[in-house]
Amino acid sequence: MSLVVVIQDKIRIQLVLFSLVVFFVLGVVAAHAEEAATNPGDQYTQTAIGFRAPSSIHTQLLTGNGPYERPGARGSRSKKEKKEKLPEVEYPAELQKSPPRAFLYSMILPGWGQRYVDRPIRGAIYTGVEVSLWTGILLSWQSYLYQTDNYEKFAIQHAGVSGDHESAFYADIGNYNNINDYNAAKRQQRDYEAQYDIASEYWNWDSSSNRHEFDDIRISAGRHKNRIYYLAGGMLINRLISAIDAARTISNAQKKYRESLGEMHVGWLPEAQGPALVWSWRGNLF
Repeated sequence: MSLVVVIQDKIRIQLVLFSLVVFFVLGVVAAHAEEAATNPGDQYTQTAIGFRAPSSIHTQLLTGNGPYERPGARGSRSKKEKKEKLPEVEYPAELQKSPPRAFLYSMILPGWGQRYVDRPIRGAIYTGVEVSLWTGILLSWQSYLYQTDNYEKFAIQHAGVSGDHESAFYADIGNYNNINDYNAAKRQQRDYEAQYDIASEYWNWDSSSNRHEFDDIRISAGRHKNRIYYLAGGMLINRLISAIDAARTISNAQKKYRESLGEMHVGWLPEAQGPALVWSWRGNLF
């Protein structure tokens, strides 16, 4: 019976690990595919705003007059005023998303944040990992209950155990052939309080081989119980990775859009009567 239990245990482990590897590979592929398809801001027209010649800019920086004041110069505008006059970026509809909200959604359900920021394939990967982890937890819990019931019945049949007992009791009867050997060992260790009552906690194995088989089943049940904690930790890690990925996805897309709105280069403007710094801006400034 222990051989069958071990085989079932290995099969379940391999299935869960295989599912996680498949979802991870699909997630990497989907991430690259969706990132390559994202190129916001190209449909906007380009206008240009020219500044005065560098000599004029230098003069205004020294005097503190005009739109190019030197920081701290007399008569210069305060930082608050400058900040208020900066044009606000109006994102297109697909980028009007909140990174904190994307983070929260994926913490609740991995993949939800990716769907919120229009990355459904990547979201399906994170959700698939979540489903695999939940499946692993349910299978491990079922195996734990099944094998716990098996070793308790096995102890009743081959060791004469009666009544309900805690897991520590079953660990002890797996290490000693009978209650007399156990109590004698505790008396030698001067641990008298650890002795069991013969009337209510009696056991006596019919053979050492059955005791070892019992202990194998009990240890296997314990491994399934511990695996539940590992899988629960994996669920937390999956949530954190999904949440960070969702928030960074929309944040990076918004950053790329802002960067695509303008660029500075040297050009010629009639208003400047010579070379000037030209700022190219897509869309409307105000």
